[in-house]
Amino acid sequence: MAAQTIRYAFNLKSPRDLLEKARRELARMEQAPAYDDVEQTDHALTNLAITLWHITDWLANGAGDVLRAHGYPAKYEGLSKRVIDDSRPLNICYQLAIGAKHLVPERSFQGPRVTATDVKFQTE
Repeated sequence: MAAQTIRYAFNLKSPRDLLEKARRELARMEQAPAYDDVEQTDHALTNLAITLWHITDWLANGAGDVLRAHGYPAKYEGLSKRVIDDSRPLNICYQLAIGAKHLVPERSFQGPRVTATDVKFQTE
């Protein structure tokens, strides 16, 4: 019997697939009426932030040549630091994703912390 490939990410196979997943999550949030339940909103925003942040992992693990060709570090440590420094929206996603995973933000993080106004989602 041939060995089976384990799909840890189901049908997600590339950073582009993960970006499309994030786009679908955002579209669902934009098209849905405002959640009556704050917990539902929190979970939806957390899921979106985690998806967006993990694109950096996928890029570092599968698109190193493309990253280098555009002047970005090809390894996760360098890429994540640059993204955190250069993009406040992805910096916020980083903090939410790491905070959700570890229940606290990364202790070594030196930038401005996420505030409630950073993550306010408006459906209007």
